[in-house]
Amino acid sequence: MASVRPVAAFAGLSCGLWLSACATHDPSVVLSVKDQRKADDIATGADAARLEKQGISPLILAGPVARKPARCLPTRQPGVFVCRLVSKLYKGSPWVARDARLRNEDGVWFYDSGRYDALDGPYRLAALDGPTSTAVCYDRRVDCVERIPGVVFSWGWNAAYVVAASHPRAATGEIDKSQTRYFYIVRADDHRDAGADSVRGPFTARAYQEEQRRLGLPELGSYYPDLK
Repeated sequence: MASVRPVAAFAGLSCGLWLSACATHDPSVVLSVKDQRKADDIATGADAARLEKQGISPLILAGPVARKPARCLPTRQPGVFVCRLVSKLYKGSPWVARDARLRNEDGVWFYDSGRYDALDGPYRLAALDGPTSTAVCYDRRVDCVERIPGVVFSWGWNAAYVVAASHPRAATGEIDKSQTRYFYIVRADDHRDAGADSVRGPFTARAYQEEQRRLGLPELGSYYPDLK
């Protein structure tokens, strides 16, 4: 993914009528309503097939009745954008904005299949390139900066800390489940530009248990069975 300075996302707002002067500096693209509908149709088709396989009626799938062109910013992944989608579910509904990751392939827009799950606050559990890329990251909207590396399979949080356990990757790229490393993030030390300074670890199981008793770290209460 190409590196994008967050301030560039709002460059167009300060340009006024000087659009030609801003064009070379604004990395965003506009996703038309037509392309949004196509992306929804592709996603709906996949969801319908999945639901029918589970014996569930796909009639529960419904898209918005109205939407606006979306502003999309490139991420560090080639061809992947974060788009601010603005739509209303019913005619009388208010306009609602949400961010979604979409991929552009040969001019066709798809919802990105990489997992990108919210944990708490700006923290996400992301697997943008498949299960072996699962990590805890700090969401800066146009990118999510890795905080806890490896193949994260278990995690937890409270107001003071985010904790996770991960397996390293073997030289072949496979998950090495014979080794487990433990980390925690000190949230008071963390911010969008903090980098790894807020992360403590890796710890062995015994050393982590000592840290847990000393600091009152939250439990590792959630996990992915396939990665554990």
